[in-house]
Order: sequence, then structure tokens, then C-alpha cells
Amino acid sequence: MIVLLFKLIIINTIWTLGLRIATNEGMVFYWVRQWAEKKEDNGSRWVEPLILCHFCMPSFHSLFAYSFAYGMGIINHWSWGLLVILPLVIMGSSLLNGLIWGTHNLIDAATHYFTNGEKLMYMDIRDRKDRHNAKRKSNG
Repeated sequence: MIVLLFKLIIINTIWTLGLRIATNEGMVFYWVRQWAEKKEDNGSRWVEPLILCHFCMPSFHSLFAYSFAYGMGIINHWSWGLLVILPLVIMGSSLLNGLIWGTHNLIDAATHYFTNGEKLMYMDIRDRKDRHNAKRKSNG
């Protein structure tokens, strides 16, 4: 049962983070995120577990994870034990989503920081060189 729990958590995490990535700006389903954000701005909180919140998404999308697990043969037959582990699947997926998405955002922020730092350093060196050349020309 523990192995099944981990398999369901991984399937749910892959599904929810894949959907989260597919709804990012510039991606194929970004229009869905824009629609959901407009709904949320109008006071509809029900769109958070559908699209907007990577921590909340496993609560709704665990139904898809169970369906995928059945389709892949991971779940062979229905038992009440599957309902018993459902809260653990949701909590485990939410935790894993948070860890993976937080790590992704940290790496993305560090990449932007260092890329911009390199650009600033290059521009600073170029400006110093231009000032030095202009000073040499005026002196010489």
C-alpha cells in the first residue's frame, strides 16, 4: 500500500505541475490561467484548486491521478483502501508540488540574477573602457 501511495503522489504531482507549467505565460493554455485570474478577481475562489494554486491543485486533480493510475494498470481493482489513502495522496502531492515549484522558482530567480549581473558587469567594463579611451584622446 505504501508503494501505491508513492506512485499516486508522483502521478498527481506530474499531472498538476504539468498543468501549472502549461498555463504559464507564453504557454499553450495561458488563456485558461487568464480566465481563472479574472474569475478570482471577481471573488470566485473555486478556481484556485483548478488552475491557480499549485498547493491546492492536488485536492481536485487527485481524481485524475486515480484515473491515470487505473489506466496505467497501477490500480487493478477498486477497494476502500484507495479512499483511505486519498488524503495522504493529496497532502503528499501538495508537499511535493511546493518543494518542486519552490526549487524551480529559486533556480529561475538565481538564473535571472546572475544573467543580469553579467550584463551589468559587461556594461560597466565597457563604460570604463569608453571613458578611459575618451580621456586618452582628450589628453593626447
